[in-house]
Amino acid sequence: MVTSIKRSYQKENSLLGFLKRGDEASQQVGSNSRLPGEPVPRPHSSASCLLPLWDLFHDDASGLGILVLKDGTYRCCFEVDGVHVSGFDEVRLVSLMNHFTGFLNGIDTSVQLTVVCHNISKNEYFQKHPVECTEDNFLRYVARVVENDQANLLSRNFIPELKFFVSFCYRPPKEKPQKQSLIKSAVNNVMDAFTSQAARQSVGSHFKNVTTLVQRANGYINQLGSCGMIGRPVSAVEYFQMLYKELNPSQASLPSDTLPMPQRPLTQAAPPSVRRVFPDTEPATIRQQLCESRYDFSSPDFVKITDMTEYLPSTDPYSDPKDPEIKGRYIRTLYMNRLPERTGPLWLQPLLRLNCEWRMNIYAHKLDKELFRKNLQKKQAQATANTYQSIMGQRSAPNQEEAEKAQEAAHIGSELYTTNIEVFNYAIYFTLFADSMEELNRSTEFVRSAAPQCRGARFVIGYHEQKSLFVGSLPGLGIDVARRGKAVRTPTVRNSFPFVHAKLGSEKGDWLGFSKETLEPVFLNPYDEKLPNALCIVFGQPGEGKSMVAQQIIQMKTLSGAKTIIIDRSGSYRMITEVYDDTAYIKLGPDGQVCINLYDLPLSGPEGKPVDPANPPESHIIKILNFHSVMLGEKGEQSLNKDEKPILMQGIQAIYRSCAAQGRIPIESDLVAWLSEEASRHTKSKRGEVCEDLANRLSLYCKGAIFGKLFDGPTSIPMDTQLMVFDTSDLAHDKTLEAVVTLFVSDYVLRRAAQHKAEQVAKGKPSRFVFCIDELWRLLRYEGGKTLVEDASRTSRHLGLLFIGISQELGDLLRDDRARNLATNSAIKIILGNDPSNFDAIRDACGLTPQEMSSIAHLTRKNREYSDAFLIYHKMSRGVVKLVVPRFMYWVATTEPNTDQPMRSKMIELCQGDARWACHLLGQGYTPETFTEDLLQSG
Repeated sequence: MVTSIKRSYQKENSLLGFLKRGDEASQQVGSNSRLPGEPVPRPHSSASCLLPLWDLFHDDASGLGILVLKDGTYRCCFEVDGVHVSGFDEVRLVSLMNHFTGFLNGIDTSVQLTVVCHNISKNEYFQKHPVECTEDNFLRYVARVVENDQANLLSRNFIPELKFFVSFCYRPPKEKPQKQSLIKSAVNNVMDAFTSQAARQSVGSHFKNVTTLVQRANGYINQLGSCGMIGRPVSAVEYFQMLYKELNPSQASLPSDTLPMPQRPLTQAAPPSVRRVFPDTEPATIRQQLCESRYDFSSPDFVKITDMTEYLPSTDPYSDPKDPEIKGRYIRTLYMNRLPERTGPLWLQPLLRLNCEWRMNIYAHKLDKELFRKNLQKKQAQATANTYQSIMGQRSAPNQEEAEKAQEAAHIGSELYTTNIEVFNYAIYFTLFADSMEELNRSTEFVRSAAPQCRGARFVIGYHEQKSLFVGSLPGLGIDVARRGKAVRTPTVRNSFPFVHAKLGSEKGDWLGFSKETLEPVFLNPYDEKLPNALCIVFGQPGEGKSMVAQQIIQMKTLSGAKTIIIDRSGSYRMITEVYDDTAYIKLGPDGQVCINLYDLPLSGPEGKPVDPANPPESHIIKILNFHSVMLGEKGEQSLNKDEKPILMQGIQAIYRSCAAQGRIPIESDLVAWLSEEASRHTKSKRGEVCEDLANRLSLYCKGAIFGKLFDGPTSIPMDTQLMVFDTSDLAHDKTLEAVVTLFVSDYVLRRAAQHKAEQVAKGKPSRFVFCIDELWRLLRYEGGKTLVEDASRTSRHLGLLFIGISQELGDLLRDDRARNLATNSAIKIILGNDPSNFDAIRDACGLTPQEMSSIAHLTRKNREYSDAFLIYHKMSRGVVKLVVPRFMYWVATTEPNTDQPMRSKMIELCQGDARWACHLLGQGYTPETFTEDLLQSG
C-alpha cells in the first residue's frame, strides 16, 4: 500500500537538527542499527502535509463517501453525466439556465464543479470496449483486425474522455457554551488554529453533521437533475482511488481492481515514549496512504511528481549526492485573473475542447448578500461624493467615471434587494498535465489561445503558488486554498455551466468512428435500453457511402452472432456472402434459384397453441388472401371484388383440408385446380365464370407458366443461415411480381425474427436480429412494403429487430403517412452528404438548428479513409461523426466502380477465387501490382 521508505533514511524534522554534528555516514550507520522500516513502510516525509484530511468513511445509507477535514468541515462528491451540447435551441437553453440558477441559489456554503479531461490509453479503451465476437476462428480474426485498426488510430490521436464531478461542502456552526470566560475563549481559538477541530467533535455532533450533509447533498443533486443530468454518488473507495490517481500519476493507468484500498489502523496508537524510540511502529493515516510519490514544488511555475521507487537510488548514502533527472509528471495550474467582459450561456465551451489533458475547477463560495449590499452602498456614497468633490475642493465639472461607478453600484444594489440573485466568490482554475516540459508549455499555449474566445477572459500562471493551486485543483476536496476568486452575481456563475459534452452515440456497442469535434470514439448500440426503438435510417446522395455504413453495422453485428436478412436491389451485398460463412445469396425472380410457397403454415397459432394443418388460423387465411389480391391486381395494387373474395377464401380453406389428408402443404397449383373444378361444376353461372377467370389469371403462377418456378412448389429458402441476402434486381421489370415478392419477404422476415427470438429466449440469451432494406423508396411504392415498414417499426423493440432503411432522399419517406412515422420516430438517423434542395425537409423532419444544418452542408469524405456523417442518436446526442471502416470490412463492402471493384476482382483472380484471402491482402496494403506467389502460399 505504502512505499517502503525507511524512516531512518529521511531527514529529521527536529528543530535541533541543525545543532547536531558528526559525519553523515556514521549517522546513517547508527540509524541502520535501529528497528528496520520494512514492516511498517512510510511515505515521503513532507507528502502527508499536502492534504488537511482527517478522515474518510463510507455512508451506507446514501452510498456516499464522506471526507472530514481538520478544520471540522465535511465534503461529499457526485459524478454527473453532463448535458450534450447539440440541439440547444433558445427554449431548451433558457430552461437549462433557469434550473441551474435554482441550484446555485440553493447552495448554503460552497460548491466545487470539476471537469476532468483524460486521454484514453489503448489498454483502458479495449478494457471498456472489447469487440464482441462469437467462438469462430474467422470471426475472431475479423475482430482482431477491427481492434488493430482501432489501436492504430488511438496511437495517432488524442482521444479525450470527459468526466464531471460536483462536490458539496458543509461547515457546521461552531458550538459555544453560554458562559465562557475571555481566557477560555482565547485558548479555544488558539487550539482551533493549531490543532484538529474535527478530532474534538463529539460523536453526536459528528452524526448530526453527516446527516445534514447527506440531506443537503441529495437535495442539491435533485435540483441538478432538473437540468437533464443524473448524479451518481461517489463511494469512499472511489473517492480514495480518485484522489490516489491524482496524487500518484504513475499509478493512474492501473485498473481499478489493482489500485490500493484505504486501510484504517487496526491497532491502538503507540505511546509517545515508544514512538520516540520506534518511530516506524505508528500506523499510516489515510492522508499518508494517499501520498506515495515525491512532490517537487521548488519550481515557480509547475509541479513535478515522481515515483518514489525511482528516487530510491539517490537516497543511497554511498551514491552521488547530486540527484539524477527522474521522469515524472509535470503539472501546471492557471487561474482566471480577469473576468470576461460579458458572459453568455456556455461561454466556457472553447476551453472544454482543448486537445490535451486538463482539469478545470469552478469554485462558488456564497457570500453574505446583505453585507455585500451594504458595502456597495458605501462605495456608491463615496463615488457620488467623488463625482462633485475632489481633494482640492469642488470640481468645476462632474467626474464622469465616478458618476458611472455610483450608477453601477446603485443598479447592482437595487437588483440584489429586489430579486433572488445571490453573490458568490467565483474562481476558475485550469490544471494541465504533461510528461515533459515541452508538452506542458504547448498545452499552456492552447489555454492562452482559447481563453480570448471565452468573451475576453484571461488565464495566467500562478507563479510561486503552484502548491496551493495544486491542492485546490484536486477533485472532490473542495479546498480553494489560493482564493483567486472575484465577487460576482448569480448570472455570471450560471452562464459558466461546465457540464457540457459532445459525446455521440452510446456508452457501449459497436465501433462506428470518431466524433469530428472531440475525436472521441463513437459507439452504436441499437438495442440500448435508453432508445425507444431499434430503427436506423440512412440517407444521402449516391456515392456518399450509404451501403458502406450499413455493411459496417451488419458486419459488426455478424461478429456478435446476430441473424441478418438483407433486401438488395443492386448487388452491393453479394461479396459479404462470399467472404463470411453460414450465408445465403438468393436471387428472386422467374429464373431464380429458389421457390416461395405462400401457403407455409405459421410456427404457432393464437396464444402459442399448435397449428392444425387442416384448419389454419383465420389470420393466416387473410394473409394468403392479401397475397392473391396483389397477384391479381395491376402494378402491385390490391384488386379483389366482392365476388372473388369469398370464392378464394373458400378455395384456400378447402385445399388446406384436402392436402392435410395427404400429409403435405398446399401449393398454388392446388388452388388453381380447385378453381377449375368449381368452374366445371357451376357452368353457365356467375360463380363458374368467376372461378374460371380466377383460374386463368392465377395460372401465371403455376408450373409451366412464367412465374411458376418462383411460386409453385415447396419453399426452398434456407431457414438456419446466419446472413441471408435477397437479390430483387430481376423483379424490377414487373411491378406486380415485385409487389408479391415484397409482401412475402416482409412476412418471412417477421416470422424469422419471431422464431429467432423464441430460440434465443429458450437458451437464456438476448435476441439479436438485423433487417436491412437497400433502396427503401422502391419498397414503399407497394402496399406490402408499407405494411412491412409499419410492422417492423412497431415490433422492432419487442423482437430485438434492428431495422436499417437506406434511401437517397428523406422526402421519399415523407410522402406516405406510415413511412413518415418511420422517418420521424426512428431512434437512429445517419445523414450523409445531401443535395441542398433536401435541407428544408431534413430540418423540419429532424428538428435541427441552423448550426447543425450548416454542419450537414459541409460534410466531406475521402475514399478508403473516412466519410463524414451527421448522427442523430434519439434525443440524447447528435453531431458529425468521422466514419472509419476497418480495412478488411472496407474491401468486403466497397461498391466504388472505378478503382476498388476492379482491384478487388483482380486480386480475387490472383488468389484463385478466394475472396476472403483477397480482401485480407487488400486490407494489409497489398495491390495486384505488388502481389507475389509467396502471399498465396502463406494463405
